[in-house]
Amino acid sequence: MNGVFVHLLDLPEEIEGFVRHNEDDSYSVVLNAKSSRSRQEYTLLHELKHIRHRDFDNTDDVMEIEKSRKKRL
Repeated sequence: MNGVFVHLLDLPEEIEGFVRHNEDDSYSVVLNAKSSRSRQEYTLLHELKHIRHRDFDNTDDVMEIEKSRKKRL
């Protein structure tokens, strides 16, 4: 892995954030700049769990992956 880059962008209200696996094997985590700092921290931890668990290689149902990553934050 070549690093994790965190970006704050104005996203639609219903989107708290997301993570993207980049071609150079780094990750870009995008957080909603309109969210509170505590919500951004929660979302960052959530997105880091996706990286740690290698969810980009996971063939399970996306909703099941999301459900499991929301546990124990």
